[in-house]
Amino acid sequence: MTLARRAVLLLAADDFEDMELLYPLYRLREEDAAVTVAGLDDRPVTGKKGHGPVAVDTTVDRVAAGEWPGRDNPLANAPHTAASVTGDEWDQAYPRSVAAYPEGVEAAAKYWPPVRRIDGAYGDRNLVCACPPPEAFA
Repeated sequence: MTLARRAVLLLAADDFEDMELLYPLYRLREEDAAVTVAGLDDRPVTGKKGHGPVAVDTTVDRVAAGEWPGRDNPLANAPHTAASVTGDEWDQAYPRSVAAYPEGVEAAAKYWPPVRRIDGAYGDRNLVCACPPPEAFA
C-alpha cells in the first residue's frame, strides 16, 4: 500500500515519548504522506528525552473544526516560495500569511526557498546536481 497523498494526523504534546512521534513522523514523510502535527496549542513540543522541538502545524481545535484538512495545510504544501505566496491564485484552506510566515518566524529573518518540492518526498531525498565533480576544482 502506498502512502503517497494520504492524509495523516499525528497528535503531540510536551513530554511525548520521543520515538512514538518522531519515527512515524519521519517515515510517513519519507513515504510522501501529507502529515499534520496537531498540538494542544501553537507552541512547538519537546519530547521526554529532549528531542525537538517539533513544530505544531495546527491545534486540535482547528482540525476538529475542519478548518484545515489533512491534504491542504501549511505542512503538506511546504515549502512556500515567494512566488507561490505572492501569486494571483491562492486556493489553499489557510491564509497566505500562515504560508509566508509560519508560527514563530519573524519577517526580517524569513528565508525564502527558491523552489518547491521536486517530485514530492522522493526529490527531497534524492537530490540531483548538475555541478562539476569536486575534482574539477582542484
